[in-house]
Amino acid sequence: MSLIDAILHIPAGTVIAACACTPPIHKGNAALTYARLTPQQALAIAELPGVTVLAQAPYAGAATPDLVYTALFADPAMRALYDAVYDSSPREEEVEGGGWILVVPPERFGLLA
Repeated sequence: MSLIDAILHIPAGTVIAACACTPPIHKGNAALTYARLTPQQALAIAELPGVTVLAQAPYAGAATPDLVYTALFADPAMRALYDAVYDSSPREEEVEGGGWILVVPPERFGLLA
């Protein structure tokens, strides 16, 4: 069976059921999820109101997330939607007992093995 990996920008509260998805990352009224879909699921999800497929690639094993994220980061409009939900910029956070640490989130919020 052929599968498609995709990063989806979805309205907050939208549930993508019956597929393999990462837990959604939320910010405001939007969320991101990384999903592995059948071609039929990919077509149906792309037609849902408010859903944007930021990037996708046919599943081809462990290298597939690299293909999906490369496509996403190459498209400035899709990258802007991604960055509006997932902030990967470094930031300082206070730790218990005092002091600060530099937190550098990964550029990718999630993927499926």
